[in-house]
Amino acid sequence: MAHALAPRSVSRVLLLSVVSQPTEWPEVGLPAQLVDAQSILGGALAKALSADLRPEALITVSNEPWKEIARVAARYRPESLLLGLGKLDKSLMAGPLERLVGRTEADAVILAAPSDWDLSKARRILVPSGGGRAQSPIRARLLGRLSQSGEQEVTFLRVVPRGTSSETLRRAEKDLRKLAQDEAPDVSEGVVVVSDDVVAEVVERSAENQLVILGLQRIGRRQKIFGEKMLEIAQGIKCPLLMISQRK
Repeated sequence: MAHALAPRSVSRVLLLSVVSQPTEWPEVGLPAQLVDAQSILGGALAKALSADLRPEALITVSNEPWKEIARVAARYRPESLLLGLGKLDKSLMAGPLERLVGRTEADAVILAAPSDWDLSKARRILVPSGGGRAQSPIRARLLGRLSQSGEQEVTFLRVVPRGTSSETLRRAEKDLRKLAQDEAPDVSEGVVVVSDDVVAEVVERSAENQLVILGLQRIGRRQKIFGEKMLEIAQGIKCPLLMISQRK
């Protein structure tokens, strides 16, 4: 996922693993948590090398992993910060995750997926859209990488409320088709649905897909990133979920 997001030839990927401070250092060898971290990063490096990629790896020790990620991000000043999570819950999203994303100067990308999930499995992709293009550069780069095989089907979805005028509806359909063509030409379609329940529509349609890509609004450091609807959508989606927050 990191290499799919990073421009080829001009970027490097740094793999970071934060381990907790050992309560007692062994007299011989390394603590178990450091051994585990070495094993995980070693597996990631081996997979990258087999694909002819050359990432870097870093292990740090801290009992406050979220603050440590922020510290390392401030030290290395990356263009993008990719966070891999096994699952999302409200306390995580509305707490340390929101604080980290709000404070970082990098584009933030959050992937919630099982540990054995592979990006190549994402054949059907759902992209809910509110009509804006804030996340377009990152999303277009990712979709361009994914669609190189030509086997992907990307659906851009926009939900408009009941009572929307026919003229506004036609404009929304036209804009969404253009967005789909700009970001994922030849493999995408734009679908506009009339409904007052955005959460239900997105969650229901996500069941037909192998990946959902959501955009997050980042207004300011003290502004909420995960609103109530976003929290409900993220918790309702059962397939792998990718959330993108473009830096200001």
